[in-house]
Amino acid sequence: MDCNSETSETIIAGVMLYAGRTFKTFSGSKYTITSDGRISGREHIEGASVKYVVGIETALRAQFIKCLSSWVPKEKLDELIAEYGKVPREGLCLVVSLRSKSAEEKDRKGMVTSAIEKITPSINYN
Repeated sequence: MDCNSETSETIIAGVMLYAGRTFKTFSGSKYTITSDGRISGREHIEGASVKYVVGIETALRAQFIKCLSSWVPKEKLDELIAEYGKVPREGLCLVVSLRSKSAEEKDRKGMVTSAIEKITPSINYN
C-alpha cells in the first residue's frame, strides 16, 4: 500500500471522526479516542497517538493479532488494515494502529480487541 495514496489519507483523516467515541467490547473493556486522536483505556498504549481506527470481521482477528508480534513489521498491520478494515460498528473487532512515533515510544504497534458491543459518544474525554 502506498502511504501517500488517497485511500490511506482518507483512513488517517477518519481517526478524528472517532474523537470522543468510546468502544465497549463484549469482553467488557472500554476504549476511547480522545479529542486529539489518542487512545485511552489500554494500559500499554495509553495516550498513544492513533493512525488508524477500523473494524474487522472476527474471523480475521487471529491474523491481525499475529501482526502485533515484535518480529512482524508494523507496515504489515497497516497493509492488512488497508485491505480488510471497515468502519467500526457493533459486532466487528476494533483495530487501532499507532502512529510511528507513538509505536516506538510505547514499543507497541496497536491493539486488536474482541467484538464491539456498543459505540457511544464519550462525555469526559481528553
